[in-house]
Amino acid sequence: MVALLRHNSQTYSTFIKDVESYDSNYQEKEEELFGISHQDVGGYLLNWWDLPSPIVEAAMFHHDPMNNRIVNSELVKVVHISNILAWMSMKSDYLPNDHFVAECCESLGLDLNEVYDYFEELNKETAS
Repeated sequence: MVALLRHNSQTYSTFIKDVESYDSNYQEKEEELFGISHQDVGGYLLNWWDLPSPIVEAAMFHHDPMNNRIVNSELVKVVHISNILAWMSMKSDYLPNDHFVAECCESLGLDLNEVYDYFEELNKETAS
């Protein structure tokens, strides 16, 4: 996201501000506007910097955690859940691909309601 913002600052800033208004999935809109998605840019840069493949994979698939090409599925699912919680912490109505959260939690042996309850409790503690 930072690389796209750095090289297309005005267009990407507008894109981010309008993200909640897109009818379709915002990754598709991102690819339409910039020719690439932030997860692909992130994966490319992390690979170029020679970071371990599980980290590269987590960046590349954090919006598609159930993809059958994933080798390190647990890490990707944790990053996906964390991404959704980050959007929630910004009080955003837009949650990218949040329909995967329940499936990710289930496959990791986590109770979705407990994850959300813990998140809310943590938000209350940090707000105080």
